[in-house]
Amino acid sequence: MEEITVKEIVEASGGRLLCGRPETPVEHISIDSRTMKGNDLFVPLIGEKVDAHRFIMQAINAGAVAVFTSEHDQMEEEQSGGAAWIRVEDTKKALQSVGAWYRSRLNLPLIGVTGSVGKTTTREMISAALSAGYRVYKTPGNHNSQVGVPTHPRRR
Repeated sequence: MEEITVKEIVEASGGRLLCGRPETPVEHISIDSRTMKGNDLFVPLIGEKVDAHRFIMQAINAGAVAVFTSEHDQMEEEQSGGAAWIRVEDTKKALQSVGAWYRSRLNLPLIGVTGSVGKTTTREMISAALSAGYRVYKTPGNHNSQVGVPTHPRRR
């Protein structure tokens, strides 16, 4: 992912910085506290069974430098774990807003494959055909969800 700052994430998400440094660089975005890569924005999603807000400190300990929260209205620096805390109304919508903002910065063609049957095969065929003349990135797997689209293009 092209490096972005906490300030840019706050602006893209429509959030409010509760604590932390606006100039802090963010290199990855994660929705799973167990798969942090370092210098991540952790997005705690609220599911039917689990509210990932309970994993915020685990994410910070694993390398998150910024977190979204829809459950905190204030955060003191000494309680923050050293991360920037960004207050948003809805963490999933904020993630989608940041994704749309980030995608708008990239000058890359995009092909989306939809449908109920044959998406993986179609993706593989498109990738094989275009790879003959272009550098191509394809999703590493099938991520059929509102948050499963990769957030950092890699070139193959």
